[in-house]
Order: sequence, then structure tokens, then C-alpha cells
Amino acid sequence: MKHRPTISLVAVLSVVTLIISACGTKDAPEQKSATSFDSLPVLRTVTPFEGIDQNGKPLTSSSLKGHTWLASFFFTRCETICPALNTVQTTLQRDFADRLTFVSISSDPEFDSPL
Repeated sequence: MKHRPTISLVAVLSVVTLIISACGTKDAPEQKSATSFDSLPVLRTVTPFEGIDQNGKPLTSSSLKGHTWLASFFFTRCETICPALNTVQTTLQRDFADRLTFVSISSDPEFDSPL
């Protein structure tokens, strides 16, 4: 049982590595322009929400309207798979910063505070 988090981490990192390597082959066609997200279909709408960002300022669903954004939920005290997943997300955020807004939401509000 002690090795289960390690096995999970290796499995997730393997899948992420395969996905990234498949997307980054040298024979891949030229990347689409920054407007390529505009043609994506809207799959779901989000119930209006509000929260506080890392700077203590309000963040609402209406402030994200018109932007392509990706939400992730994380647990800051997670010591197993979470750091690796956050590393992958940081890479994605850096690579797509001009086209995609990332919203990370803590799932441990009793422990985490933006201030």
C-alpha cells in the first residue's frame, strides 16, 4: 500500500508525457493562431460564481466571460500526485498564457487563504 501514490504518480506522468510528446512532434503542422479557440463549441455553461483571488480581489464568473478558461481544483496539502500535476499545469499556463486563462480553486478553504 505504501507504493500506491508512487505508482499513481508514475502512471499520470506517463500519460501526460505521451500526450505532450504526441503534440510536440517535429512533423506536426504549424500551430494555429491565437484565435483558434474562438471556433470551439461551448459544451457547458457555468453557474454564476464569485470568490477571492490570490491577491484578495474579487473573482467572478462574469469577469471571465468572453475568455477561454480552464478551471482546476487542488488541495494544497496534497503531497503525492498534486505537485506533479501542478508542475504540468504551470507548463501549460506558460505555453498558452496568451490564449487561455487558468483558474485554480483550492478545495481546502479552511486551511487556505488568499491573504
